[in-house]
Amino acid sequence: MFGATELTAVLGAPPRPGADTAAWVKYARALADAGLPALLVQPGTKYPADLRSEREKDGPGGVHLATTDRATLKKYVERALKDPAEHRPAGHPTPYGPGAHLNWAVRLGGSGYVVADADTPGEVAALRSFLAEHYGGESKVPGPTVLTPGTADGAHKGGGHWWFKLPEGREYAGASATVTVTVPDHSEGFSIYAGDAYVLIPPSRRPEGDYLLVGSDNTAPDPLLAELETAEATAAELVERREDRKRKAEAGELGDMEDQVAAWSQVTPWSEVLTGGWMETGLADNCGCPIWTAPGAHSSPKSATTHVDGCSRPTVDPLNPPMHLWTDNPGPELEAVVAESGSKTMSKLTAYAALAHGGDMSAALEAAEVSAGGGQTLDPARLAELLDPAVSELEREAATEALESLRPDVAKHVQDLMARREAERVVKRLERSQAEGDRKPVEAVSLADLMAQDPPAERWTIDGLWSAEGQTLLYAPAKVGKSRLAHNVLEALTGGGLFLDKFRALQATRRVGLIDMELAPAMLQSRLKDLDRTEWSNGVVWTLRDNPSSFDLTDPATLAEWAAKIKAQDVEVLIVDPLSAVIRSTGLDEWRDGGRVLQLLRELCARAGVRAHLVVDHASSKAGGMDNGPRGDSGKLDVVDHVWKFYPDGDNEATPTSTDRFHLETTGRAYPVSATVRLDGGRYVSTEPLQTSHRGLELAYRAWPAVQGQVDKAHRQMMTEKPDRDPAMAWPSRNYLQETVRSQITAQCGVGRNQLREALDSLTAQGVLETVTGNGKTGVLRPSGREPINPADPFDNDPAAGA
Repeated sequence: MFGATELTAVLGAPPRPGADTAAWVKYARALADAGLPALLVQPGTKYPADLRSEREKDGPGGVHLATTDRATLKKYVERALKDPAEHRPAGHPTPYGPGAHLNWAVRLGGSGYVVADADTPGEVAALRSFLAEHYGGESKVPGPTVLTPGTADGAHKGGGHWWFKLPEGREYAGASATVTVTVPDHSEGFSIYAGDAYVLIPPSRRPEGDYLLVGSDNTAPDPLLAELETAEATAAELVERREDRKRKAEAGELGDMEDQVAAWSQVTPWSEVLTGGWMETGLADNCGCPIWTAPGAHSSPKSATTHVDGCSRPTVDPLNPPMHLWTDNPGPELEAVVAESGSKTMSKLTAYAALAHGGDMSAALEAAEVSAGGGQTLDPARLAELLDPAVSELEREAATEALESLRPDVAKHVQDLMARREAERVVKRLERSQAEGDRKPVEAVSLADLMAQDPPAERWTIDGLWSAEGQTLLYAPAKVGKSRLAHNVLEALTGGGLFLDKFRALQATRRVGLIDMELAPAMLQSRLKDLDRTEWSNGVVWTLRDNPSSFDLTDPATLAEWAAKIKAQDVEVLIVDPLSAVIRSTGLDEWRDGGRVLQLLRELCARAGVRAHLVVDHASSKAGGMDNGPRGDSGKLDVVDHVWKFYPDGDNEATPTSTDRFHLETTGRAYPVSATVRLDGGRYVSTEPLQTSHRGLELAYRAWPAVQGQVDKAHRQMMTEKPDRDPAMAWPSRNYLQETVRSQITAQCGVGRNQLREALDSLTAQGVLETVTGNGKTGVLRPSGREPINPADPFDNDPAAGA
């Protein structure tokens, strides 16, 4: 089946695992003979491998290394599979070694093909809907040519690459290598790769899986060609706009300086700005914009994202889209820009000035043909005003007279100098605009007004541990269970129960959010399923393990985007897990910048309307361990309101057991608390006497007759259905009382759903119901024989006495 076309005949016969050099050379030549520009890719990745010697590096790398030259491909393969222990000429690259599994890609420009890429089930559905009319129904749309491995958590399984053959002689001429297609009635779209884009092919392999040939290529359908034609028309329009701008510049018709900078940005591609060894990878970021690699050696090819008109991020200015740096080593020119501005996001004109004009903005403006007033000279009075808007009228008149008395050539030089200064202010204003869109003004508040403000309705998020509006840092050694403890917090806050079965948690009136950058969705689901007190509808989660770069809060546009996302979900309390992943996503240093990132998280929550947030972190691994505090930057402790230290008991066995104990110690702007807990199923519970409020006593006393009736009824039913059952375990779970028979209990005693939760918490705290566990399962609730305290006369009750 795979030999039905020229493409599938090649892709369907790749070398087997462990193939020798001759087999890989044969495959490379087969690709070249089929007219497919072949690109060697680093094993286990999707990033181009540069196997040129230093003497051969006289041109761009990356996707531009793709070739149909048989001799060049043979040379690259032999260098890749050479034994690293063998002698190799000076300047030759380090080989991967014999037996290495080589990854391959095809650059689509010059191949005669374009590729539709749909990674998720939603994108696949959008692609099928888009092509349904052409093929006569969604069921008749062909499947993918190559199945892609997707992500490690399996969320992207079922997606792939659809290869489409262009009409004979047809070559894509658009400016962008990625064309994003939106489809009506679908929340997701798909992408078309063409031109300088490249796609991996069999037998490429990544940790998530292999690229597999599963179908045939097809003739490019008309709707797809129409999308390409639209992109080409946009590129042609760009050329026309550049010519039009040049004409207007010569005629002095460009408008004010801000308009000129925006116009220059629109007609100048990033490829003309990023010179000196910058290389477009052929890959697109999640917003659809191109990814670039900076000159030099880098652990990742993702050095920068150059945003373009059409970027999916709503915060990106389409008239002047910026560049965001991911690397800390973009070269001395751009490093100087970052050091001066404190931001890794910069405008196209700033990057142009740095790379092409040594940071001289005046020279950059002159080269870009940007001038004050669209080429018109400035009025002398305006120039004097620009010198210093705060000068007195007398000084301004004197400056004006002095300017008018200058020789014409000197006056012209002054005018140019002042125009450039104004332009620099315009550029800085443009770069700040994206970050300032939703930044609140800072205003003074009198002490009298401050003291007259109403205090918060609630003092605590969790009684004694976490204030109503605080930032809490939870840190623990690796693999101790800090994420599980954070999930316990989520359970308590969504349901309004007891945290650790000891501390009252204020039920969120809105939602509790979790940004998880560590666990795959399947693992997260497994962890949460045992927490049966969680009110699932009150929570929302973002899983970013496979997409951490989308959470770079040093990028003002990203911070604003995430603030809008969180606000749209009506999040009241946010949990972020773990801090180390957040820091890595920014490219900052955990040992120096941890405090800065915590400040960014605080700003994010303030913009999103989040009342309180918890950040999960690792403990120091230095000698002394937990006593050294959280890992990395000691400035973290200066930023947060509360610190939770969580660690295992020193007497715990090396292998986890049900008798293991853990300790939670809290400090900061709350009470110093120390609690010892054990793990009960998926929940940490206190080993110490539990606490209950007076309100809890009232609810427990009122609900107990109804609860007791349902507990006894469930016990009798279990023993009747299965007489050989262990009587000690033949009791209902908390979830059974809280959900299954809730309506019967509440109808009998008149308490509401959340009040029933609090009543059960109190009955457990008083020891009226005791938790029994067995076989590692979630515990059941069994009557202890005690009676609940009568809140009307609490001193006439002995909760330890039998009924």
